[in-house]
Amino acid sequence: MLTFQYTDNTVDYAGATNVEVSFDIKLGAPLNGASVHLQTELPGVGTVNNFDIQNQGLNESTWTHLTYSYSGVGVGSIFRIHFNIAAGAFVGAGGTLLIDNIQVTEAAPTVLGCMDNTAVNYNPAATEDNGSCQYNITFQVDMNNVTDGFTTPEVNGTFNSWCGNCASMSDANTDGIWDVTITLTQGNYEFKFSADNWNIQEALSQGSSCTVGVEPTVNRSLSVTGNATLPAVCWNSCTACSTGSGEGLVNLTFDDAASITPWQQVADATLPEASMVWNPTGVATGALEASGTNTSSAIGRAYIFQYLDPSLDYAGSSSVQLSFDIKLSQPLSGAAIHLQTEMPGIGTVNNFDIQNQGVNESTWTHLTYDFNNIGSGTIFRMNFNLSAGAFVGAGGGILVDNILLVSTGTEVPGCTDPTAVNYDAAAQIDNGSCIYTVTFQVNMNGVTAPFTTPEVNGNFNGWCGGCLPMTDANNDGIWEASTTLAQGNYEFKYAADGWAIEESLTPGSPCTFTSGPFTNRTLTVDGNITFDANCWGTCDVATMALYEDNDGDGFGTGSARMFCSMPASGYSVNDTDCNDNNAAIYPGATKFVETALTTIVMDWLTRDVRFQLLQMTISLMLQVL
Repeated sequence: MLTFQYTDNTVDYAGATNVEVSFDIKLGAPLNGASVHLQTELPGVGTVNNFDIQNQGLNESTWTHLTYSYSGVGVGSIFRIHFNIAAGAFVGAGGTLLIDNIQVTEAAPTVLGCMDNTAVNYNPAATEDNGSCQYNITFQVDMNNVTDGFTTPEVNGTFNSWCGNCASMSDANTDGIWDVTITLTQGNYEFKFSADNWNIQEALSQGSSCTVGVEPTVNRSLSVTGNATLPAVCWNSCTACSTGSGEGLVNLTFDDAASITPWQQVADATLPEASMVWNPTGVATGALEASGTNTSSAIGRAYIFQYLDPSLDYAGSSSVQLSFDIKLSQPLSGAAIHLQTEMPGIGTVNNFDIQNQGVNESTWTHLTYDFNNIGSGTIFRMNFNLSAGAFVGAGGGILVDNILLVSTGTEVPGCTDPTAVNYDAAAQIDNGSCIYTVTFQVNMNGVTAPFTTPEVNGNFNGWCGGCLPMTDANNDGIWEASTTLAQGNYEFKYAADGWAIEESLTPGSPCTFTSGPFTNRTLTVDGNITFDANCWGTCDVATMALYEDNDGDGFGTGSARMFCSMPASGYSVNDTDCNDNNAAIYPGATKFVETALTTIVMDWLTRDVRFQLLQMTISLMLQVL
């Protein structure tokens, strides 16, 4: 290893907090079994390694200009730079470097802001995205099936502090589908629809594909990553309202430009040479148009245009049919069209070269695909892959319209686990609704704080205090309580007497989860469960059997109690005390036996012979000793 280093301990950075180190570099001799590593040291930044810089275009013919940026430069004057020619362990390994024009310059300051040009608050001057991007989210709810009287629906959520009617909705075309657009910062939220300042509100189901939380607090979930128009969902439902037979599980008709919003360009479709737009000329109204033309002769392209619904309700369907109309918008040149789908239970399915099924530029071709054995889940994904060859001009374009996914066979949904509380013998497909009995146990032996009744508090009961009290039927110090819970993940902890005392759990313990200042126990319900009797405040199960030692003589009696650690007093590791109310009586306490025997003899004999017998007794005992 050959290291060539420059150090200057007197550099004046003139208050700069962002600097760039640049230099020109060239190989003076070929590298043979060697690598070039750069190491720098700056105040506040410390030592920074950049390995294998030879891979950045270094050669013997031309100079390569390299620049490295550093932020967070602090107070100090050190500047150190060295080049390490790391040579292999054989004769002749190594090489030669030529280095020129090493400069340390102040870099432009970091400007924090939103760097997504589709965001409402896009900042073209920003050099570092700080997660502040805001997007327009359009909420839609179908009120056609609501029987309660209402005037104006509204959206309430964590983003507006559940304010009531501050996000009122409108129905401009009086079709019963109300909408409102709200600007939200990227992130995760909860919300629900209500009307007339909470006069009525949705009653959403726990465990549904679009909800979070446990009853009675169940809300819709929302993840904001860009501008979005949310699908029009039925009041109280995760899916669109039923309008009769044939509307389909998925029905994409591309009637307007906004209809292509849920589609994504992935893989090579993100390149400038690819395009996805709404075309007003479809089978009836409009269509999705997707195209791509290879500009490289070095590599083929996969222009993928994708639709994803992670929360589709298959309504118990065991078989479905996918159909759509397709037409070429541009001739295919060295290209093929592949269809890929993903559904629960059957996973990813590829249908290659669908262009061979009569797809042309003149007429629309209607294609159908059948899928069986749909399982429990909510994923629906489909994409068209315009696969272009490795030459300039390879590619083409397609028009797609009337995508329809319909059920062709249904099964009765319900809980199919016969061990569950709510097992449904008629159910043919499990819908994740199973409820199980969970028995909690806590070992209160060794708890020194006064208490009367322990309790279980968790997010499944709103951390309610004493609503799930525990009992100790056999008085062994192990308290228990049983309840029923839907399958899922929960947090809980033990307390007593309406939070008069509570556990203090250690963050990082194997049975805990920490969020901010709160550390709780974790619980995954996937069947009937009886918890181990963990000791209060720990994840440990007691292994130490101890016996009550009421008189403090070191010997106990009675039934064993289990402890995680030895208490300061009141218990013994054995149960051999014959009298636990007198500290002078215990195994091996011979002095008490001798005194007792002497007293008995003196009480029962006459005064004339008492002294003589007492001498005999003492003599006998001395002989024993």
